[in-house]
Amino acid sequence: KFKKIQKRNLPSRTSSKTMLGKFLKNRFFNLSNNSSIKRFFSDIQRSSEYNTLSAESINYFKDFLEPHEIIDDPNDIEQYNWDWGKNYKGKSQLVLKPNSTEKISKIMKYCNQNKLAVVPQGGNTDLVGASVPVFDEIILSLSNLNKVHGFDQENGIVSCGAGVVLEELNKHVNEYNYEIPLDLGAKGSCQIGGNIATNAGGIHFVKYGPLRSAVLGMEVVLADGQILDLSNKVRNDDSVDLKQMFIGSEGSLGVITKADIECRKKDTNFKVLLLRCDSFEKVLQIHNLSKRILGRNLSAIEFFDEPAYWSVVEHVPGMNRPFEVTEDMKNYFVLVELSDTLELDGVEEVYYGALDENGLIDDCVLCESEQ
Repeated sequence: KFKKIQKRNLPSRTSSKTMLGKFLKNRFFNLSNNSSIKRFFSDIQRSSEYNTLSAESINYFKDFLEPHEIIDDPNDIEQYNWDWGKNYKGKSQLVLKPNSTEKISKIMKYCNQNKLAVVPQGGNTDLVGASVPVFDEIILSLSNLNKVHGFDQENGIVSCGAGVVLEELNKHVNEYNYEIPLDLGAKGSCQIGGNIATNAGGIHFVKYGPLRSAVLGMEVVLADGQILDLSNKVRNDDSVDLKQMFIGSEGSLGVITKADIECRKKDTNFKVLLLRCDSFEKVLQIHNLSKRILGRNLSAIEFFDEPAYWSVVEHVPGMNRPFEVTEDMKNYFVLVELSDTLELDGVEEVYYGALDENGLIDDCVLCESEQ
């Protein structure tokens, strides 16, 4: 539900189908003039330096892995070979799902000695095929490292395995009135180890910065099986900060198996505003003004254009329409979230007043419920 804050005279409207047709005709290329749209891939070849998987290797892994930790049935492997968007597919013949750092160490040591390629895989929620094999690499799934090892209530630090799903980890720390300083659309599937390995930003990046800043320590297994214990629960540490090498390395330098993460106190009050303006230049000005006026109360800020807005209100069932769609589809929208442990009514009024005074918005609505 939305509450209208400001209302201006709106231009005349036509039917949504007519508007979309005109928009596509005027602003997009004619698809009929393009005989084909191709996806180009690099001309990469499988290196002859790597060996192929053998029955002997599979039997080696079966000697120390439990039956549920190894998948060699082609039908069961299928889901691990495909990326989330079904755009990229590998040809792996084996998925290993060890439940301990020691087992991962044995796997990596063996694969290194026997020239077997490995691709680490977390929740497999990325959209660029980075977590699936290029060829027939062994898939090393971290999903069984799914235990939360503890929460330090005095310092707000959670220790967990790399395979813990982000949403589940957040629920755990919420019980202590804390939250993980990361929120993603894929939070119900992505794993914290993958989040760290990709240095994820998320929708609260403007408030908390990248995840790198919240990672205090970790445990990593190198390609040769060596285990690096970089666990740390102290922010002020004068030693060489080796963990920074692995944050954002996407598994290329080592496999993250555990992490110590500094959480933030959970905000209890929220305000969400949807702003409409008539140019992208004003979007940038709104962004700068929001950071200046709101400071730490700015929790999230995103923008989208009118065609994207039309797609949502037209096709999502039960979606409220805070604004009507204009005929030329030239408007822009900015979604702003404010948050704090204190009431935000005064902050909201000052913010809206600054937007109006600078002539940056044509309209604004305030969300009255989470729906």
